[in-house]
Amino acid sequence: MQWFSLIRRTFDFLAALLILLAILLLLTRSAAGAGVNLTQNWGFEDGFKPNGVGLGWKRFVLKGNVSFANTIEYFWPGAEHTEGETSQLIISKTAFTAGIYQQISGVTPGQHYGAKAAMLTFFESPAPPTNDGTMQKLVGIDPYGGTDPNSPNIVWSLIDDHDEGPWVRMGVAVVAQASTITLFVRVNCLQPVSHPPSLDNQVFIDAVMLAQAPTVSASSPPVSYSPTFTVTWEDGQAAPGGHITKYDVQYKDDVNDEWVFWHETTTLTSDLFTGVVGRTYTFRARARQLYTDWYDIRLYGAWSDGDSSTYVTTIGGVQGYVRDNRDIRMLGGWVTLVGTGIADDTASGGQYHLVPPVGGTYDVFVTCDGYNSPPEVRGVDLYEPVVELDFTVRPQDDVISNGDFEDGLNGWETVTGSTAAPVAVDDVVRSGDYSLALGEDMLISGDCGITQTVYITPTMYLPTLSFWHRTLSTGGDGNDFFQVGLYQGDPGTYHPLLTVEPVDQWTHAWLDLSSYSGSASIYFNYHREGAQDFVVYLDEVSLGRASGGPHKTYLPLAP
Repeated sequence: MQWFSLIRRTFDFLAALLILLAILLLLTRSAAGAGVNLTQNWGFEDGFKPNGVGLGWKRFVLKGNVSFANTIEYFWPGAEHTEGETSQLIISKTAFTAGIYQQISGVTPGQHYGAKAAMLTFFESPAPPTNDGTMQKLVGIDPYGGTDPNSPNIVWSLIDDHDEGPWVRMGVAVVAQASTITLFVRVNCLQPVSHPPSLDNQVFIDAVMLAQAPTVSASSPPVSYSPTFTVTWEDGQAAPGGHITKYDVQYKDDVNDEWVFWHETTTLTSDLFTGVVGRTYTFRARARQLYTDWYDIRLYGAWSDGDSSTYVTTIGGVQGYVRDNRDIRMLGGWVTLVGTGIADDTASGGQYHLVPPVGGTYDVFVTCDGYNSPPEVRGVDLYEPVVELDFTVRPQDDVISNGDFEDGLNGWETVTGSTAAPVAVDDVVRSGDYSLALGEDMLISGDCGITQTVYITPTMYLPTLSFWHRTLSTGGDGNDFFQVGLYQGDPGTYHPLLTVEPVDQWTHAWLDLSSYSGSASIYFNYHREGAQDFVVYLDEVSLGRASGGPHKTYLPLAP
């Protein structure tokens, strides 16, 4: 019998050891949970007030005749509960709106907080049939710490109105707007009982918890040139006491303007989204967390008003025409997004269209067989849906030197008698790195002009002066003008060619010089009279033959 006694003592020791370990585990988790769960008397195990409301909680009744009680005392010896031994009971024979609330101090404004409450309702009795739709359960948080259950500041959960079991765990989350927030648990009972002497509408509330919640945000490109683009939500930050397990992602567009679940309880952190061309999509995400230090509770973070928006378009990029010095469309041009390998020809009526792989800032360059190219147009912002950009290619017999002003004023002379010096500038540029400014920082009335002497050969076909210009208004009195002319002969005779209308965008202009040949001086001049009206910018100046020209043709002679 000694061996039997030894086995029994060993069994008793192991059983006691297991009980001790279980107690230590519960104490450890309870201690850890004390730093995570911010509600007092969250399981209603710490006692009740004389009015039947759990310690640390306050009651509110907006409608009806309602009683509050300790469930285990009211229904002794049995009680509906999810943890511990009891729960908060609300009972009534009338239709009612009532609940409990607790203010929680010491929170951090701007931080996410999540809450959850276990709730069970019986309309009239737990006996069949069920009466879904009669008792609405919800939980809410006032992020400003108010105590009015009707406050518009309260963020409420969705409503659950199923009758009888199982217990439902209602959740909600907010971003704190003050150092105190208020947690509400509420029931709207829509009907009184049908037989008051024997029936009651019953509400059981248990395991009401609130803790700091995890955060995450959705990210998407500002513009997508394809209906399909990538959305990410990979910056999740877990709250103390656990780790992120899953995510929810919603979107809305500018047509329907209603949030729609895209991913619910997913482990993904990015995915491809396909939208409709012409719409703007806004995304938001929230994280779900398992609190391993606190009874394996699960809460989620708050939704934002929108983390990121994407405009979907398939007509984005840059488009326009390639033309010669007389604005004739060129069919043999190639336009390239520099550094991308993306190019398009102009075989379709002289037009091109380039779509970049992603929105950004690009340099654009043009070539055309038999013509000289202008410098690259730099820093074209292609975040917008579409940019219109035309090019002017120049003839190979161009006689203008430094017509792009990339070498300052080299090759040009300041017009005699100018009261202000023309300058090469890099802030208002058509192409390349520089353009010419006429009248910039001009302090008094007078002229600011440049000239260059060229030789127009008698055989040049339809000599054409081509240039791009832009005028930026400075107010003034309307008496200023910008003029293009030509000096020829000895002594030089001035031939005014064009008074250019001010235009506050880069504009191409050309002049037919077929009436002139031999040595000539091209003349650009800005004249200020009184208060200054504008500053003139000049770029891409060329002088050469027009496209086409005479061609010899041999015809058969008639016998």
